[in-house]
Amino acid sequence: DFLNSLQSFLDEEGATSRIVQGVLHVDAEQGSRGEPAASEPVAGALVSVPLEVFVRGSLTVPVFLLPSFAAMAPIFLYEDRWWNNPGYWKERLRVRLGKAERIFARNCRIVEPDPASLKMFLAQCHTYGFTKAKHRYALQDRDGRVVAVATFSAPRPMQRGVELVESWEWVRYASLPSLVVVGGMS
Repeated sequence: DFLNSLQSFLDEEGATSRIVQGVLHVDAEQGSRGEPAASEPVAGALVSVPLEVFVRGSLTVPVFLLPSFAAMAPIFLYEDRWWNNPGYWKERLRVRLGKAERIFARNCRIVEPDPASLKMFLAQCHTYGFTKAKHRYALQDRDGRVVAVATFSAPRPMQRGVELVESWEWVRYASLPSLVVVGGMS
């Protein structure tokens, strides 16, 4: 079942987890001597949403703590998404567990991706996939590999006090699922 599969994966990754009254709990990563690892990220949340929530019509979902960067938003992991694309979710969870390759955006170059590769990248690397956007940018590493993409809307007029300014909406940002691009969103 969903929670057991998720627990099995987390245990394989070295995260200590247990299921208590239908809720999966993940303990903070331990250091080499069994003490809490001081340099590890601190609590964030992973909200696991089993399909039975929708069958029962209940709005209650199990929540458990996952070692995470405090500034990161919780991950909402729906059971159907776990089963439909487990590889993607495993990579994203490895990132949260601090087991990701890190590169710096300053070591990349900004390029305009072609529409077909942008669509494929977002379909594979963004939780909600591709959507149309007016402006598209990609970050390429030194080997020419696209490591992240960002898309933006066309400008819209916005009132800022007495001034009318143009504003662009950030539509999508995605990096390779197993990668953290430090500074990629700025």
